[in-house]
Amino acid sequence: MSSIFSVHELSIVLLVRNQNPALLNLDFLKCSGIVPQDWELASSPILTQQGSQIIFQNGLRLVADTNRTIFLESTIGKSFSNITVAQVAKHYVQRLPYAQYDALGINPEGFATFPNNPELAQNYISKSLLSPGAWLEFGNTPPRTDLNIVYTLEQGTLSLKVAQRSIQKENEEAITPIVTYTGNFEYIFQQVPPTDKLDVLCNRLDQWQSNIETFTTLIEQRFLNAMNSPLLSQSIDPLTGQPIKNATAELTHIANMNSQVPFVTPQYALG
Repeated sequence: MSSIFSVHELSIVLLVRNQNPALLNLDFLKCSGIVPQDWELASSPILTQQGSQIIFQNGLRLVADTNRTIFLESTIGKSFSNITVAQVAKHYVQRLPYAQYDALGINPEGFATFPNNPELAQNYISKSLLSPGAWLEFGNTPPRTDLNIVYTLEQGTLSLKVAQRSIQKENEEAITPIVTYTGNFEYIFQQVPPTDKLDVLCNRLDQWQSNIETFTTLIEQRFLNAMNSPLLSQSIDPLTGQPIKNATAELTHIANMNSQVPFVTPQYALG
């Protein structure tokens, strides 16, 4: 099997209690040093009582409502040194140290294409990750499926959503089947002493590169390199190679192939 996988987007999500969305404005971001003075807007900011949104020309997007702040950046064609979203998020929390931060989500998203055999993407979940059965023979076409897995890691949890989608390149009529992988590294701070919360939060943000590497290794080595092995039917954890103890899988039949963003975890809206 020949596949091409790339991470194309990274979002940082802060769960904050009783937040005023109006705090997210261009003057505050620049005057407090959260973003550089020379950053220019891509469009007019949105500021309402329900939420705020600011989009910069470099592709960085910031969104806030009453209980969360989202920092999102496209990573296509960028090296780690050119990705700014985590640093901006860190500057943000450092300028607002007394906000009531309850949780952090570090959410990479990528997709895989199969240039030599596009049909692999269409049947990837049902035939590569799950055991075959009569459920596959229902209906006029093969079912489209989404797969949700939750891993328990040493530092927190990693929720992974695998989905069949399709993309259409600009100025091209052909539609390319793809498999998307959306990760959510979730860190909960409700039990962290208030005096330690800011340091713990900043430390987690500093480890975003490690999260990306873990996510990429999981997808490339445990999923794409093991397509002939029905991982879930064998109850094997793709991250460790050990039997799954705390993973849950959920199948849903979706009505279209459009990407569903943001990715929301069962307990918190972190992505």
